[in-house]
Amino acid sequence: METYVHRSGRTGRAGRKGVCVTLYSTRDRCMLQQIEHKTGNTIEWTGAPSPKSLLVASSQTAIDDAAAVDDQTLACFSEAAKTLLEARYNPNP
Repeated sequence: METYVHRSGRTGRAGRKGVCVTLYSTRDRCMLQQIEHKTGNTIEWTGAPSPKSLLVASSQTAIDDAAAVDDQTLACFSEAAKTLLEARYNPNP
């Protein structure tokens, strides 16, 4: 318990808040509940993300990355993007 509390406590130092993410198996849940009780901290128990939510997050990341590309650089990719989209959505020209 001491090691877990020490390592997770490093997420928020010098009076700042932090978030600790812990991946656990079913057999570890009891131990984590004991840590939660002894430390007085509240653990937010969340299941694994669904494949669909991962795809949605990935697509948003792609949008954000594309929006961050400089306009002059983006122009270099426009023809390749157009070709890709045409091939993908018009497979039988």
